[in-house]
Amino acid sequence: MGILDNKKGLSVIIATVILIAMTMVIAGIVWTTVSNLVNTETSEAESCFGLFEKVNFERKYTCYDSVDEETQFSIKIGDLDIDEVIVGISTNTTGKSFSIKKIGSTVPNLKMFDGLAKIELITLPGKESGETYIFNMVTAGIDGVPIKVEIIPVIDGTQCEVADTVQDFGTC
Repeated sequence: MGILDNKKGLSVIIATVILIAMTMVIAGIVWTTVSNLVNTETSEAESCFGLFEKVNFERKYTCYDSVDEETQFSIKIGDLDIDEVIVGISTNTTGKSFSIKKIGSTVPNLKMFDGLAKIELITLPGKESGETYIFNMVTAGIDGVPIKVEIIPVIDGTQCEVADTVQDFGTC
């Protein structure tokens, strides 16, 4: 009696090897799919990781001028390369949001403040710098005193979470 005479024993071994091979192939396919999905989601989240205190408002330059009905705010950016920021200003009844981009552009109802004049061409501060902006509430159609200003960075095309919020406004 040789090994080939016991055909039932041989077919059980072959079936076991085939099942193990199929399991390994299926596990490989699942692993590849999940790995690609996780890597894609992680790379998008990495651009927004570590923003703590790198994009914020300078509190001492953020205030409300009740005579001209303008909100002044100062954005400070740390060691970070940002495409743009979205700024939202809210009152008890209304709100408005707008984007400030790296490349100079005009933003309705918003001007940059350089200490002496209000500049029409709006740009985002570069790395390790800050800029002060003045938003005209009346021409923007916002009634009331601002109760909140928020800043949301956009990095590598990904909109991040709110990086900073000011809710207590002093008088300019």
